[in-house]
Amino acid sequence: MNFFVKNRILCTRLIAAVILLLVLFSSHSWVENSLWDMLVQWTGFSLIFTATLGRIWCFVYISGYKDDELIMYGPYSLLRNPLYFFSFIGTLGIGLATENLLAFVLMIVLFCILYPAVVDEEESKLKDRFGSRFEEYQKKTPRWFPRIKYYYESEEYLVKPRIFFKAMMESMWFMWFYMILQIIESLHHLGILPVMFLIP
Repeated sequence: MNFFVKNRILCTRLIAAVILLLVLFSSHSWVENSLWDMLVQWTGFSLIFTATLGRIWCFVYISGYKDDELIMYGPYSLLRNPLYFFSFIGTLGIGLATENLLAFVLMIVLFCILYPAVVDEEESKLKDRFGSRFEEYQKKTPRWFPRIKYYYESEEYLVKPRIFFKAMMESMWFMWFYMILQIIESLHHLGILPVMFLIP
């Protein structure tokens, strides 16, 4: 678990590569272009779109300030870990967009097993750095599920464009992954990529 915490980005990319390999040579067993097929695809895309916008919203506040200040405005007034909240929504969306039950379950299980340890580590550092301020923030702000009544927005907020732009591009990977999945599905339909096995 400590290895994942220290190498979170690398491990996430390796998991994404495994999911892609699974999707490359498999397909679903339900009827293509059916109502169920459309529902799964559009729900997946909606979740991915929400996750992308949500992560960009978070990065407006945290880009360039993460190590120096305790951010408690905007999405950080709703819950302590909005980036991971939106990442989980994006994971749900990607899982649905694969149209592959095995990939979907694998992604959700891995997220729920691995990422709480990342959050524990980050919150421990925040507690060490900000002490009683973070403890007070921790008491009134939930960890995973937004609490709307505590939403607070500042009148003005200084954004650091260069850092924010880099973070915004990082937030787009959910959308890029979705586009790759659509390309793979089209290649399956054209017979260019073989479907070696079906998954419910």
